[in-house]
Amino acid sequence: MPPKEHISFSEVNSYRRCQKAWWYRYFLKIKRKFKGVRLLRGEILHEMLNAYVENKINGRNYDGPDPWDVLETYSEEYAAYFEEERDMHGDIIGDCGMIFEGYLRKYRKDPLTYEATEIKIEVDLSKLGSGALPVMFIGFIDKIARDVHDRRWLIDHKFMKSIPTADDRFAELQLLLYVWAYGMMEPKEKIDGICWDYGKAKAPTEPEVLKNGELSKRKNLDCDPYTYLKTIRRENLDATQYVDMLEMLEGKEDTFFERVFLPKPSTDMIIEVVNDFLQSAAEIQTKRDGAHCARSMSSFNCNTCEYRTICEAEVRGLDSDFIMKSEYVERGSHHAS
Repeated sequence: MPPKEHISFSEVNSYRRCQKAWWYRYFLKIKRKFKGVRLLRGEILHEMLNAYVENKINGRNYDGPDPWDVLETYSEEYAAYFEEERDMHGDIIGDCGMIFEGYLRKYRKDPLTYEATEIKIEVDLSKLGSGALPVMFIGFIDKIARDVHDRRWLIDHKFMKSIPTADDRFAELQLLLYVWAYGMMEPKEKIDGICWDYGKAKAPTEPEVLKNGELSKRKNLDCDPYTYLKTIRRENLDATQYVDMLEMLEGKEDTFFERVFLPKPSTDMIIEVVNDFLQSAAEIQTKRDGAHCARSMSSFNCNTCEYRTICEAEVRGLDSDFIMKSEYVERGSHHAS
């Protein structure tokens, strides 16, 4: 029997944002040759963190890459970007190194004990009875860990432009779906709650060196005490002259990283999220034969969409085939991205 088609939360999320973007990504199976800076940063930091936790779980038995090996690999790939793109994106590799060092400082006494990382979950949706679909739900839980009270958490790492608020988190439904899927796979394994492990996908800003050789003391500097002190020492300045800034920045490191723990969602809430997911998955099944997909034509979606250039070309009646061949490759193909 041929393997079932599969569907993920990412695919459903893509479809909900814009059917046409879903069509490019999951029907045509194309991607841009080079990732945007936001996606690239997130991917690098995610893989560095995965390597770090793998090492913690397996200890001396671990023979895989450490986080800095991961960063070095991406450094070699990033070198293949066009010079103009590197100039536009800046020092992504250096920034990721600084961000990850900040994460390690923040959690140098990590209260979590990790059990597993990158846990694959699979649920055969054809066996659900009412609302059954001939597809397999597939996803990956970032981490499973226990805290000092032996409570067990599903963890989702997110490196973002800014730390989300409680209102923002209301729309983050992926972990709720994973709680359901993990329970379907491992009904005897207890889950006490979910944890969003947030980090800013931006390194602390170093203070500017002024014309008189002193460091800037502007109040809105997005910096932490460690980075400010590091700059003082690099410039061979007197730290006692900057005590006021170091005191002002005290605690600022907490604005770059945050963990939010919530008890396991209620059964009613999980059922509601799962039913919404299944409804969207059913709609997607009707599009898999190439049926017309509408564009969202939303400035919010379009401004950050990796398919914007080819989509605009099609709307304007330009040579979209040329753009597809020059700017896109098949998903799954290895490219500097």
